[in-house]
Amino acid sequence: MAGDTYDRVTAHLASLRGAYSEFAVQQTSVSVSSADYDRLRRETECGVVEAGARVRDDSGRALAVRQDGLWCDPLGCVGPEETVEEAAHRVLREATGVECRIVDLLGVRIVAATDRADPDREALYRLSALFTAEYRTGDPREGCAWRTAPPGALPVDP
Repeated sequence: MAGDTYDRVTAHLASLRGAYSEFAVQQTSVSVSSADYDRLRRETECGVVEAGARVRDDSGRALAVRQDGLWCDPLGCVGPEETVEEAAHRVLREATGVECRIVDLLGVRIVAATDRADPDREALYRLSALFTAEYRTGDPREGCAWRTAPPGALPVDP
């Protein structure tokens, strides 16, 4: 199972490159404990791609959700029968209650995780795609807010 995460991520990246002319790709690797590696390996069974959308209001503020003490863009797994764009739209709606229209691909992050205790285990790959989106309708749910700073940049207000 672990060996095919690279192939699945590469296939999704190629598909996105075919659909969008230009976008940033950030790649990084992390070395994790064996327990975290095993947890990540189990998570790859439901998918190796997650998607989200950064939606802005007429004032240019970005809609963000509280997660782990920060304001973040909502991200979630791409379902087996979904496109990455459909998943970004669904994740935004489920996390915030807001409807949007996907406009463009802002960027992609690829993370390779390795087991620091066992370097012979194959790296596990995960791709996260973040789209820009236009606000359509809906009021943000509790735990969501329109923010002037980019999501992920600010600690959650007390």
